[in-house]
Amino acid sequence: MDPDDDRPSTSVVELTVDDADVDVASGELWAAGAVAVGEVDEGGRTVLRAATADGDPAPLVAAVRAWGPRATGGPPEIRTVAVAAEEGLDAWRAHARSWRAGRHLVVTAPWVDGPAASGTSAADDDDVVLAIDPGHAFGSGSHVSTRLALAALEPRVAPGASVADVGCGSGVLGIAAARLGAARVRAADVDPAAVAATQANAERNGVADRVAVALGSVGAVGRGHDLVAANLLAPVLRALGPELAAALGPDGRLVLAGLLAGQVDGVVAATGLIVVDRLDDEGWTALVLAAGAPGSGAPLSG
Repeated sequence: MDPDDDRPSTSVVELTVDDADVDVASGELWAAGAVAVGEVDEGGRTVLRAATADGDPAPLVAAVRAWGPRATGGPPEIRTVAVAAEEGLDAWRAHARSWRAGRHLVVTAPWVDGPAASGTSAADDDDVVLAIDPGHAFGSGSHVSTRLALAALEPRVAPGASVADVGCGSGVLGIAAARLGAARVRAADVDPAAVAATQANAERNGVADRVAVALGSVGAVGRGHDLVAANLLAPVLRALGPELAAALGPDGRLVLAGLLAGQVDGVVAATGLIVVDRLDDEGWTALVLAAGAPGSGAPLSG
């Protein structure tokens, strides 16, 4: 950074990893509190750049150092770099790409040309393409936990359903539900930036008439929903567990994501519900929960 530059500055963490370690390293950064993670492909190696909301890189550095000895390609190179504040939060945007979740959902940034999804051919005619701008605070939104949450949500949105998105962030879960046919979506987040991002994305995707967003937590979305979704970290899910369960209507389903595999039992116990389905990928887990006896409720493949 230019020493004569008087713009507000922040610190970001850069680490270079083998391509085989990108997803796990990215997951470690998100779990440690990153609010933006960008990737730059360098041919067999990838540079990850991550920022925290308060500009303190220490939690990210500690997480990478703890994970580093387990990396497939050996401990990653770690650097802390001073940048202009807006560059720290927005650096990932230049490398944004479309990505697929579930069978028919494709999520793309509004400034990315075309709907072609990473790792796939161009979007099919029956795909639902969501244009999501996360704003400053939420990075690309393509973390594996978001993909799992969308995959769990997609087959359970019935036409006319009532859906709640708790901790909505960019609003991608609630907006996906509306695009899939939900008649009423109630979204909430404790961060005003998330409320603004969700409102803007609902308008961008033509569902603002069905997506209402409020500042707050579970209490702000009301009760009686067919589906309640929450993509949050495990300690928050444990704390909110009883309230999330209470927001369900009869025969409702609760979709939870943001969990590492070893955190599942504690979160399930907090909700008082039973596991209907479970999706796992790259060490992360999404759950579909319901009231009643084990085995009640349709499986995701049904």
